[in-house]
Amino acid sequence: MKEVDVKILKIRISNFSFELNDDYDAPKLDLKDDLSYDIGSEIRVHREKKQLDVKMIVIINTKEERKKIIELSIITSFEIKEIEKFEKDGEAIALPNDLIVKLLNICIANLRGVLAVKVLETGYKNIIIPLIDFSDKIHKK
Repeated sequence: MKEVDVKILKIRISNFSFELNDDYDAPKLDLKDDLSYDIGSEIRVHREKKQLDVKMIVIINTKEERKKIIELSIITSFEIKEIEKFEKDGEAIALPNDLIVKLLNICIANLRGVLAVKVLETGYKNIIIPLIDFSDKIHKK
């Protein structure tokens, strides 16, 4: 991959919710075995601003009941100085897979950090979003 000048502009929380119940301070869950994680992402390019927004969402459910206990989505905005060099056919932007993987790795780290802060004073404070190898998720060209 060619050298690409990328800078994080801002990180915003677009949604956060969690289940509040009687055992708020000590939920009766094995935080390692009783939870499932649904993680998704969406990339939006703003060519005129030389900006790219990556929205990443995690929904944490109980495995057995599939009951949602936490939902968090954040948007990380990046500045890509020479975004026009990735134009394809004068219209669409085609970012290299390795750049997409790097951006997604940054965003999942941001998501982990925001989640840790948001649940710090709750019984969910030990929940950690698992590591993900995004290079396996990006289609190779």
